[in-house]
Amino acid sequence: MLTPHQIEQIESIFQEFVKGRYEKVRKLSLDSLQINPLFLRQFAEHLQWTSAGEIVQFLVDETFQRGIVTSAGFRAEQIARVFGEPTAVRGIDIEKRKPRPGGGTDVYYIQVKAGPNTIHGDTQRQIEEKFDYALRRNPRAIPLLGITYGDATRANSFTRRLMDRFQVLFGKDFWTFISDDPNCMNEIYQISIRVATTYKPTYRERPVGRSLRQLLDDKIDEITHQWEATYGSFGPQMWENLL
Repeated sequence: MLTPHQIEQIESIFQEFVKGRYEKVRKLSLDSLQINPLFLRQFAEHLQWTSAGEIVQFLVDETFQRGIVTSAGFRAEQIARVFGEPTAVRGIDIEKRKPRPGGGTDVYYIQVKAGPNTIHGDTQRQIEEKFDYALRRNPRAIPLLGITYGDATRANSFTRRLMDRFQVLFGKDFWTFISDDPNCMNEIYQISIRVATTYKPTYRERPVGRSLRQLLDDKIDEITHQWEATYGSFGPQMWENLL
């Protein structure tokens, strides 16, 4: 069972995640968007866009969603650190000590990643290098890769290569291991629900009066005006101006 302090820490992490999404939307502008006219022109035809607003909505949604993936992964790693110990070993996220059957203590050097298919080639090589370095420092330690959700059936090829060399725990098994609580993942999920339904972010110490969906819609309108002032209304001249 989570302690009151652990619950407070995890609540704060979820709140910061939500607050960060509101801040992300608030700071969006025309300059924030990745405007590639060569490929936008393809989308315009095949998605049958007929207005600048449709282009802007696509680009804003793309930018917003890309940020969510990165931020959610970072926050999941933060939650995992609630249950681990700080380590002096470079490149290792968490150190965990567990009693060894028959006496003694096993030391685990843990790298935390969000999901089973979020690891790519560069990440795989970095994890291997960090674990190899850690083992040179302490050959008796046990490297462990913790994946915060999902299971092995969803692992991509890069994650599977790491599974061939190191111990890898997924989802509930990882949270149980790191917290010594078989109900840990469900408890975290319940905290997530509570924050989602009760937390109201603030801006300049005042409650934000609009939902995130409303802020996104307002931002799309604002950037559409910026777009038309910069590139013109939807049509051949607009596409020329984008080049």
